[in-house]
Amino acid sequence: MILPEYWDGLGALVAAQPDLTLAQIKEKLAMPCTVQAAHHALVALGLTYKKGTVRERGTG
Repeated sequence: MILPEYWDGLGALVAAQPDLTLAQIKEKLAMPCTVQAAHHALVALGLTYKKGTVRERGTG
């Protein structure tokens, strides 16, 4: 579960650095969760993780 205070930072970080891995995203935001939870948060934001990068759903 991702705490509400991480949602804005998560979206902003992915927008600024879309090539980060899930582990890097988790580390940069100091998120107290598992990598799997970070993945689920990205999906909830409408983002998917493909081929080593995070992309907006419906593009690419």
